Amino acid sequence: MTSGFAIEQYPKQAKELNELEIPILSNTGTDPSTFNPAEGVTLQTQEPQIVATAAALMADQALINAGGEGEFAAVNLTGYPSVAIQVKGFEEEIEAKCPECSVKRLEGQPTSLGKDAPTIVTNFLRANPGVKGIYFGYDGIALGLQAALKGAGVTPPDTYAWAPDEPGVEELRNGEKTGAVPLGQPENGWQMADAMIRLNTGGNVEDSEPWGPYVLWAPEFENIPATPPNPAPNPEFREEFQELWGLE
Repeated sequence: MTSGFAIEQYPKQAKELNELEIPILSNTGTDPSTFNPAEGVTLQTQEPQIVATAAALMADQALINAGGEGEFAAVNLTGYPSVAIQVKGFEEEIEAKCPECSVKRLEGQPTSLGKDAPTIVTNFLRANPGVKGIYFGYDGIALGLQAALKGAGVTPPDTYAWAPDEPGVEELRNGEKTGAVPLGQPENGWQMADAMIRLNTGGNVEDSEPWGPYVLWAPEFENIPATPPNPAPNPEFREEFQELWGLE
């Protein structure tokens, strides 16, 4: 099981797994589902065209909040094709809905995570003071950004991010982040368990693929769950899976 990786990042291992017919279950990767353990990714939950809709939701919110005009920014995490898909989805939605708008991209390095990423983004925003909204294809890049912006005297633009973990959810609750679409890690883990059950009982793993509609969390919507620290978008998912499996 993997999350956020593409086969191009582990081609040798993927080939060996396919030869042994060991299923590869992936989430938010770049490879389509084959439903065949001997070929590619057996099951890709939240395929590229699906996760792109999550980015589009945040692009739509950014456009509305900006009054349908202006300049935006998107921050990519280099080396991760799945993050690039998210960023591209945001950029394409802005361009499609607002041809007069512009989007500038900042390429972030994985080595900057937890280190100087906030400073790099702050310097970028200082150099581009007209940015009305900034989107992070990986929420971890934004960790510590608000403090860095305040320390540098830079007015924060509206901030959007994909897949917030506990710190990002807390930023949503306290209003430091404008909007985010949760990845749904708890539900996805159970979804992969559902796929393994089907694979081991002769079921159709294709039935494990569908993903429910995304939810856009935002302080203005007052829809961010209060608990737990990293809440599930669908709080009833456990009961739904157990009912599907015939468990009480």
